[in-house]
Amino acid sequence: MGRNKALLVFQGLPLVERMQKTLVNAGIADTYISGTLAGYDAIPDSEPLAGPGRAIARLLQEFSGRYARLLFIPVDMPFMSAEVIRALLAAPGNVFIKGHPLPNCLLTRRDPLTSNAVKGLLEEVSATALEIPGGREKDFLNLNTPEEWEKAKGGC
Repeated sequence: MGRNKALLVFQGLPLVERMQKTLVNAGIADTYISGTLAGYDAIPDSEPLAGPGRAIARLLQEFSGRYARLLFIPVDMPFMSAEVIRALLAAPGNVFIKGHPLPNCLLTRRDPLTSNAVKGLLEEVSATALEIPGGREKDFLNLNTPEEWEKAKGGC
């Protein structure tokens, strides 16, 4: 995309703020931004450029004892609904939506995970795949190219 997607404005809000608002609507009180984002309080990656899998693995350890589980969700899913997030939160253990490694909700842990990929982490923790809540397929559109961005701005 040529710049940090989290700061792209979608329907009047930067994607990061839009996602934070969705999380609050889903009943989540504490939100954190993983990575580095100018102007926002964020948790820098300990292994920059290692990908989201490494960041997730580290955060599962770092927040162990403070939270039982963590929800991981990318900011570039502007149609994600509170309904899908609540479905992840309501299911016990390590869960994700079938066909979509992110978002996911994983148990924190003291021992390290070895996989660098999100899909590998889900396998490593024996995560359960949940069905997409009825009619919510659009929630999983994520924006990785200028073409996807333009299509999403039109409402898909």
